[in-house]
Amino acid sequence: MDLHEMEKVLNEVCSHDLSLVKPVASSPVSSSSLPNSTITASPDSSTSGGLESTESTDTPASQLEDLARPLQFHYPEMPIALKALLGGKIQAVEYGSQVQYRCGYAEVLVWAVPDDQLSLPSQILIDKEFPLKDLESSHWRHVHLLPLSFVGLTLEETIEVPSTFADDLSLLSPKPPRYLLSLIRNLLKLPLGDPSRFRVEKEILTFISAYVLHGPPSHTPRWVVAQQSEESYQEQDRYLEIIELAVRNCQYIRILTDVADSEPSSPIREYGSDASGW
Repeated sequence: MDLHEMEKVLNEVCSHDLSLVKPVASSPVSSSSLPNSTITASPDSSTSGGLESTESTDTPASQLEDLARPLQFHYPEMPIALKALLGGKIQAVEYGSQVQYRCGYAEVLVWAVPDDQLSLPSQILIDKEFPLKDLESSHWRHVHLLPLSFVGLTLEETIEVPSTFADDLSLLSPKPPRYLLSLIRNLLKLPLGDPSRFRVEKEILTFISAYVLHGPPSHTPRWVVAQQSEESYQEQDRYLEIIELAVRNCQYIRILTDVADSEPSSPIREYGSDASGW
């Protein structure tokens, strides 16, 4: 697969600017109304994820209200951690589920930082009593710190956005095409049979569903997720087929986008994108 050709296609089909998806503190967000989410921090972590947001500014202002999301629920320690890193002049880049959250999914927080800054944020968080070891007993005070080179991103491929869980803080987020390319590169590096492939495949699927196909979910309640989990499991083979086709031939992403934008009865709806999307 030609990754340069893939990037060109993604730049065409990723038309929404996720930097405009600004969190809003409209009504109180409780842990019972959103899926569980945590943060994890460790300089030698091997998790995967992605960053978000393009430089496009052609989204009408009238759409900003529709794009707004409630603040992501996290324990009070999480804004403390981000504020401490920003106060230490660390250029934190959101990755993984934070980007997924902007698409309507909420799970775990992961931050990527420049390679030459990696030791400094670790010490900053240790000074804030975030554990470097014994994560099992630290409960919600987890933060995963990844080097930017590990996720295949540079600061030039990011844009400043409001935090998903603290509207008074801003950090960096990757541009959508670069985020998806990062996930695809990560997937290609993993050998067949590696259990990490399932996690990366899931992140690619959620990003394509919400960002490329403009489909659901958007803050789906936990009880709805549980109700639909069995149905989603039954569709797993078909979802994996989408990933394989997209990775083998980047032109397939353009086909998916064209079909998703056509009439509601189009075949792509069979793959789970039956909502109006963004």
